Amino acid sequence: MKKILLMGIMLLAIVSCDSGELTKSKAKKIINKCLEINPEQKSIPVMIGESLISVGSVDSKNKIENYKKLADEGYLKVTLTDKKNNIWKETQYYSVELTEKAKPYLYKPSKMTETLAFLKTYQYVVDEILEIHEVPAVNTAEVKVQYKLADITPFATLNIGNPKETITKTLKFTKTNDGWKYCDNH
Repeated sequence: MKKILLMGIMLLAIVSCDSGELTKSKAKKIINKCLEINPEQKSIPVMIGESLISVGSVDSKNKIENYKKLADEGYLKVTLTDKKNNIWKETQYYSVELTEKAKPYLYKPSKMTETLAFLKTYQYVVDEILEIHEVPAVNTAEVKVQYKLADITPFATLNIGNPKETITKTLKFTKTNDGWKYCDNH
């Protein structure tokens, strides 16, 4: 009876011990903790205040139309001046201000916010861990991660081109005495 009890305890100890192997679920948990601190987020710069724009350009027309749409939705205040003929092309001044409704979308506000605002457009979240390649000799692992598009903001219309539904990245993990690490804090 003692032998059976002793073998049971040893088996339980072996099963409950962490093998140190980096599993897909472990990797996903570590990456998600890192994304809480530093999201896989895209932003776009928007000039605050008065700027000059070339009226004839298709990109300029799209930009102004997108600004007007955001103004209609209450995110921006946009003021356009009369068109002026320059020596080379027709130009126009416009002025952009952020409204209170736009403030939650500011990405890392700084002193430059007075003239240039970086606004969140969308972010990516972990969809799945595709593969893990451990290199035990140097205590590292390469983790291939597929992210999916999430949290699209109204300012995504200002992006040139459409964001991809999914992106794939290879991340480097390091094995320490405290377990696997991807970013400094986790």
